[in-house]
Amino acid sequence: MITAFNAGEVQQEINEIEEEIELPRYFNFIGSMQHVYMLALGEFDDDAYEMGDGSQTTLLWFYFIICSFFLLIHLLNMLIAIMGETFGTNNELKKKQ
Repeated sequence: MITAFNAGEVQQEINEIEEEIELPRYFNFIGSMQHVYMLALGEFDDDAYEMGDGSQTTLLWFYFIICSFFLLIHLLNMLIAIMGETFGTNNELKKKQ
């Protein structure tokens, strides 16, 4: 019971800090998943990379570039697989006729 009380107290302190300081959208897990999803769609919210003292700006830009590269490769791979499956299906139908 004490642990649950302490966890609630910690969460309340985190909520108070979040209200005082403007945090980036990717501060928590859900926000980071939304950020990656929007990145895959082409929405770049890079204004938050320079928040605070800017000590992590270079690292965040590095992550952004790596994530963009892997998402591009992944999406192209999916496109190739879909087109390959369609091509194979069409060839099979052609051979049957």
